[in-house]
Amino acid sequence: MNAMFGYELARRVKGITVNAMHPGIIGGTGLGRNARGALKKLGEELAETAPGPEVGADTAVWLATASEVDGETGGFYVNRRRVRTAEHTRDRERCGRLWRESAQLVGSFEGW
Repeated sequence: MNAMFGYELARRVKGITVNAMHPGIIGGTGLGRNARGALKKLGEELAETAPGPEVGADTAVWLATASEVDGETGGFYVNRRRVRTAEHTRDRERCGRLWRESAQLVGSFEGW
């Protein structure tokens, strides 16, 4: 959904660069703190070996500052590389629906 939201935002705004990214599996975030069972165990094991937030932030910081992606918009990046996401994530109708549902849930994005 992160990719889908980014694609839709890039379609809706003009004159602003919009890209989305995946930080990877990052330890120390507390993201799985409420998990149970096997998922909790997996999270605990990953947390022991996963890199920290500074690694997860790398692609985001790079996207915000790198001249080589200046003016590129509507992309999804992993490890500083633009990647093609699954076909269903690029479906305009699905992306639009995600946008509308998100806007309704948070009561925002009016006029976008």
